[in-house]
Amino acid sequence: MQELNLILSVLLSTFGIILIIVLIVLGIKAIDTLGKLDNLIDDVQNKVRTFDDLFKVINGTNMFISKFSDKIVDNVHGLTSKIFNKRKREDDSDE
Repeated sequence: MQELNLILSVLLSTFGIILIIVLIVLGIKAIDTLGKLDNLIDDVQNKVRTFDDLFKVINGTNMFISKFSDKIVDNVHGLTSKIFNKRKREDDSDE
């Protein structure tokens, strides 16, 4: 019985030491992986910043086209309003 207790305590200690070593190795690998992931995220952020300038240019172009088309629509609307108002006035004066 004493021998069995001795053997079991030695096995438990051995497995405990092995478990601690495995956890330390996994922790070190996790830290290394997090470092690589941090570098990858920094690289992606730098690439996104380069696209930000492109999107600013596209946004500015879009705003210019929008303002230009709004002016055209306003002018066309004003012109058609004048034409129809003249016709209405002519119709009203005929009556």
